[in-house]
Formats: sequence, structure tokens, C-alpha cells
Amino acid sequence: MATKASKIESAEVVEGSTRIHVDVMRMRSRKRTCSVYVKDDGKVIVKCPVTMTWDNINRFLDNKHDWIVSHYLETQSRKDEYRDILDLKAIMVNGKTVPLVFGPNPGIYMNRIEIRTKDDISKLFINEFGYKLIDFAMGLALRLGACPTSINVKGYKSRWGCCNSDGDIYLNYVLAMLPREEQELVIIHELCHLLYMNHSADFHAQLDKWYPDNRRVQKKLNSYSFLLRFYNSM
Repeated sequence: MATKASKIESAEVVEGSTRIHVDVMRMRSRKRTCSVYVKDDGKVIVKCPVTMTWDNINRFLDNKHDWIVSHYLETQSRKDEYRDILDLKAIMVNGKTVPLVFGPNPGIYMNRIEIRTKDDISKLFINEFGYKLIDFAMGLALRLGACPTSINVKGYKSRWGCCNSDGDIYLNYVLAMLPREEQELVIIHELCHLLYMNHSADFHAQLDKWYPDNRRVQKKLNSYSFLLRFYNSM
């Protein structure tokens, strides 16, 4: 059962001329500690026990000051960089930005992608780009000598892909929006799970072998994680 906030109060974190509003949610739960997260829209939320004093809340905010400021500024920068995408005026395909328009004839055109509603995005990407993603993944599997049972494309809210114990690999359709090297990392990551169904040292050794540059590309991949939440929360 989800825990509901019994009360929402306000606080503020200040860094120079930047004043960051914080929603403090007092939760009726057994948890005795605070937690903080910054949403993709820049909203900062602190969850704490309903009985926690403001002295302890402020002490927590002081301890998390640098983390809150850095993550808040990161979201603001991302909102500026990807404004057209977040406003549904553009969309990415293989790392390139393409105009996105609302119209009566959803489809992929030479100069735009047209949708009737937001729901058309997942359908279009699965139907129009899914097979290309699968072909790319099959080519990587062949090159590496990996043998997945099947490769499929669907939507996930918080993951780029997964591999089950039967050897079936599922890729998130949002992956088709990213540049090729990020796509390659996710696919090879899942191919490694055909050998190791965990993230053990052996798994990472295999990933290093098949994709030596994985740490650099992982950082770039992490910067796109907001797209998972943006498109799969529609």
C-alpha cells in the first residue's frame, strides 16, 4: 500500500542568487530518516517522518545542500537544452532531432514525424523503428557470437532493456531515439546477461571485453535517462 503524505510544507535552499523551493512531505510511515530527490521538471521533494523536527529537517538540507544544488541546476540546464523535445515540438531519432507535429495523419515523413496524440509516439517508434533496432541488435549478437532466443521492442518506464532467463531480450523503444553508441552499449549489456544473469564481476569483465569503452558511454547514456520517464509516463 502506498504511503500518503499527511502534510506538505515548504523550505528553501539558497546558493548565491539561486533560491530553490523545496516541498517537504511529512510521511506517516515507519521510516525514521529523510530522503530527497529532484524531479525532471526541477521540483525538489524531501520526504521525512511526520514527527521530525524542523531542526533535523534543516540539518538534513544543509548536509544535502551541494547535492540538491547540483542536481537542480542539471535539470534546469537539461530543460533549456531539450526545450523543444520536452514541449513535444521535436523528437530524437538515432541521436538526431526531428520536428514533431500534431496532425491527422500520424507517420514518419522526410521532414517530420506526425502524431495525433502523445500515445502515437510509442506506437510509431515500435512499428517504424523497432525492426531497425532489432536488426542492429541481431548484427551485434552475430558479431560477438551471442545467441539470444529472441529480441523484442516494447516500452519500459525505468529501464533501457532486460534479458530473461529464457534468453529473450527486450529493448525499450526509446532506445531508438539515442545515438548509435548508446544503443550499442545497451544491447551489448543485455547480450552479456545471456552469460551472466547478474551484475557480478564476471558480468562486468565480459562487458569490458565486448565493449571496452562502456564506462564513458554509460555516462552519456545516464544523461538521457529522463527520456525514459518523459515518454513512458504519458
